[in-house]
Amino acid sequence: MTALQWIALCFAFVRLAAFQEIAQAYWLAETRSARIGEPVMLTLQANLPAGSQVEWPALPSSSVMLTQGGELVRQPGAGIDTYSQAFTVTIWEWGEHTLPPMTISYQQDDTPAQQISPAPIVIQIVSTVTEDDQMLRPLKPPLALPFVPRWLIMIPAFVIGIALIAGIAYLRQRKPQHSPDHKLIQVRTIQTILSELDSIQNQSLPPATQVIEADGWLRLYLQQRFKLGRTQHTTTELMALLKRQSSLSKEQFQALRVLLEGADRVKFADVDAGQQLNFVQMVSQWIRATEQAAD
Repeated sequence: MTALQWIALCFAFVRLAAFQEIAQAYWLAETRSARIGEPVMLTLQANLPAGSQVEWPALPSSSVMLTQGGELVRQPGAGIDTYSQAFTVTIWEWGEHTLPPMTISYQQDDTPAQQISPAPIVIQIVSTVTEDDQMLRPLKPPLALPFVPRWLIMIPAFVIGIALIAGIAYLRQRKPQHSPDHKLIQVRTIQTILSELDSIQNQSLPPATQVIEADGWLRLYLQQRFKLGRTQHTTTELMALLKRQSSLSKEQFQALRVLLEGADRVKFADVDAGQQLNFVQMVSQWIRATEQAAD
């Protein structure tokens, strides 16, 4: 390295050191204590070498700190340019809050870029209000909700509507109708029940099992014959429905009560099923008599 180069390098270092001594950044605050929602006026000011290329930062906002910056102002001076920007800071949470770090970049001529940051500033937010304080303050700004286009809402609603209409149409289609062969279907069901009762008598089943099986077929017959639906009813509920809806004679009604209550004693009271002699046959005879009376 030649002497001339050494002299140029030393001059650059001296110049850079002078710039660093000149450059300063600091916060100016009217107050460092405020109440929740009360605006605080701050100014960020920096003294930089005249003619420098400056990159000025922005003060970000957060969920509890709302910031609004004014215009950046430059005041040229003798070898020093003063930059300043006013900020309005509103804080919505009690406690001590430190402003986010601010880094100012500057560069002059062919010297390396430099950075400078102001010392952190802390703002104390108190939660109490004095008795004589009648100042109106703005409400906390609402959260920014994502925008949903109207068509994006209408499409799912349209699909759901079509699905509901299709479902209702399907259920109506499946609903049993009183067609001309409805009686034939009912007769086939009754014949199936009577066949099952005959099968129970021909099997070597325990007496209690015979009573329980026959009681189940009897209740199925009542549901089919008198259109009681598929809901399971107790004997008391079943007799009350038949009394209101059916045309059973007094003798048929009384015989049915004896059958149902006898089966209940076997199922729930552990009564010996041997006491219900010929229960299956009595159920079959009651059904056949009821059908003959209906015809």
